[in-house]
Amino acid sequence: VMGTPNYMSPEQVQGLKIDARSDIFSLGAVFYELLTRKKPFSGDSMHATMFKVVQGKREPLARYTHLPPAIIQMVDRALDPNVDGRFADGNALREYIRNIRADALARGDADMTISSRADPTITTFGTAPGSHPSGSSPSQGSARSQSQSAGWASGSHDTMRQAEMTEISVGAVAPTSKPIGLYVGGAAVVLAIAAASFYFTSRDAGSGPSVEELGVALVTTQQELMEQSLERRDYPAALAQARELLAADAQNAEALRVRDAAQTALAQIGPTVAEGRAALERGASEEAADALRRVRALDPNHPLGAELNDQLNQYFQRQAESAQRDMTQARSAAFSVGATSRPEFQRAESLRQQASANFNRSEYTSAAQNFLAARDGYQQARATYQQAESALSAQSEQARQAQQAQQAAQAEAEAQAGARAELEGAENAWTRLRSRPDEAGVTEQPSYQRAMSEEAAAKGFASSGDWSGAARSYQSATSYLEAARSEYREAEKRRVAEEARRAAAAPPPPTLPPPRAPPAVSSTPSVAQEEAAIREALATYERALESENLDLFRRIKPNLSADEAQRLQSSFDAMDSHELGLEIQSIVIEGDRATVNLTRRDVIVFRGRSNESSRTQTFMLAKIAGSWVITQIGQ
Repeated sequence: VMGTPNYMSPEQVQGLKIDARSDIFSLGAVFYELLTRKKPFSGDSMHATMFKVVQGKREPLARYTHLPPAIIQMVDRALDPNVDGRFADGNALREYIRNIRADALARGDADMTISSRADPTITTFGTAPGSHPSGSSPSQGSARSQSQSAGWASGSHDTMRQAEMTEISVGAVAPTSKPIGLYVGGAAVVLAIAAASFYFTSRDAGSGPSVEELGVALVTTQQELMEQSLERRDYPAALAQARELLAADAQNAEALRVRDAAQTALAQIGPTVAEGRAALERGASEEAADALRRVRALDPNHPLGAELNDQLNQYFQRQAESAQRDMTQARSAAFSVGATSRPEFQRAESLRQQASANFNRSEYTSAAQNFLAARDGYQQARATYQQAESALSAQSEQARQAQQAQQAAQAEAEAQAGARAELEGAENAWTRLRSRPDEAGVTEQPSYQRAMSEEAAAKGFASSGDWSGAARSYQSATSYLEAARSEYREAEKRRVAEEARRAAAAPPPPTLPPPRAPPAVSSTPSVAQEEAAIREALATYERALESENLDLFRRIKPNLSADEAQRLQSSFDAMDSHELGLEIQSIVIEGDRATVNLTRRDVIVFRGRSNESSRTQTFMLAKIAGSWVITQIGQ
């Protein structure tokens, strides 16, 4: 299949046999577009456009009141959906145009620029074929045109396209106000350029729809037409359309279904029609009426109704009443779903009114036929409305699912951003803690080995994209390393205490002459040692906050109240991470009390947003059981 949907004939869309009259239809579409500046058939898709072509839905040319009636009749005939209503071929169309021209000349339409029965010549300004300077005769212009036409025809494709065709000039006649000559000349031009357009479009085929796209749209349109024929109970048309589709695709499920349904209906109709005719010949009117009723139930428009109408009318009153009841039920069902706006419903309304008029005139056969046709129309309106509603509902559901997917993706992105921020904070805290050197005994603690395992796990989680898992592992590694250092300090304290106990329990050495007393040496720690211990206490305070370790915080600030502990835990739960830096300005030691002035810098990440602050503070510390702890934090 080749072509552009806007210019294809109905029979070409339906896959039927085509001849020269299909080309006439396409030419009529070109005429229409030249006269109105828009295509006669156009839709949102190829399928929609093809459907309009088959149904003949276009804006009537008669609305353009400036167009001559003869031109309107010519285009309407060329675009007749019925192939037999068109011009037989291009010669017939040309003859029609010549007759219009002859009639116009006979009436004295002085604006006609075509004065003979010869085909018009296309002319342009400059060197285009058929042009002749002012004062030259038409014959001279024609002679020059013949010599120039060869050169022009041999020119490039682009040169031909750029030629500006501006006038029709075969003879000079005084102008008049009536425009029909211009339209007749234009029609002749279209005939002249039609062949060239085929040449150009064949070279520029890539600018239109592809063969595959056109084929798919044709199949879709033909399937819909086939379905409508079956719904209208036009079984011969439905069967023919199904066979056309099956000739191209033997496995087309819809075509197989329609073919079988149409064949079944026709197989039932044929014997029943024969039965009705035979019964009428025998004079068995009731049997003939029953056969006609069964035929109309399958095909309300079957010609048997008109054939037997007069003979069986008196027997069809009950059938008409039954058909009216069926029609009323179908109408109510269509009303209940809101299908009153459907065109099928409007057609059924017209049939219902016609059937009621038939019934009132005692034309019961026609009444039954029209009531059944109206019933089918209401049923079709209800079905098509429900199909449209189902499609709309499916679109709404798809939109809802797409929105949910978008929201889920956004939530996932936010969660990933939060997890990355949490990982960054945990990794930074671990890095700072690891940067402080450990004593040899720390690495021998069980918690130290677990800290190293958690660090390896964190790196594995990070490489696989599990940011939350990596953050948790870094946090665990930090806690285990702090625990290892605390365990080492406690072990050292116990070792020293045990050595002191053993020394106290050991028997005194033999009495010896008192040695000369050495100079007294103070066992009091030096100032440098005390300052180092105070700095270590403040470092523990930093680790407790960064690792969100409430137990470690209690060890460095033992006077923490229950309310303070609860508030601190709540802040740990709310924040993503906390980085703390303490820059000591001065340390003043007075016995077992110390005052530290420092600058404090906090970087807190809360819900993925980082907040940084800096201020000066005063820490009060006390030495309890040989260890410095924080007693008060002030401004």
